[in-house]
Amino acid sequence: AKKIKERYETENEVIWILSTDEYWGKEYEFDPKKLGQAHHWNQKRCTDFCELGRSVIIDNTNLTFREIEVYLDIAKEFNYLVSLVRPTNDWSASPIRCFEKNVHGVPQKVIESQLARQQWNLAEQITKYMWSN
Repeated sequence: AKKIKERYETENEVIWILSTDEYWGKEYEFDPKKLGQAHHWNQKRCTDFCELGRSVIIDNTNLTFREIEVYLDIAKEFNYLVSLVRPTNDWSASPIRCFEKNVHGVPQKVIESQLARQQWNLAEQITKYMWSN
């Protein structure tokens, strides 16, 4: 997200990175019982920023269409263009490498589970959804 922001942000166009991880604070005090609340918090921020016409990047682990759908609905409501950006590195599909690189202490088993449920055809699904009524 930071690289995208750096590449496209201009003097006249500020890009805001909105991440559910921010809900947990600088010390990242994650509480799985509050995960739904954290996602709602970020979705509300997205709505508020879009209502103001701000450029936003949603920096979340969106693995399935269902996880992205709320943000797509917000984009549709405010006539935003949506781009799905996937990692282009050589390690993002490797649970071991992801575990080694993750900064939040996510257990390798959880990463393995996330990669197993990831939908790889999201770009096609998003395009169809955004062009539907």
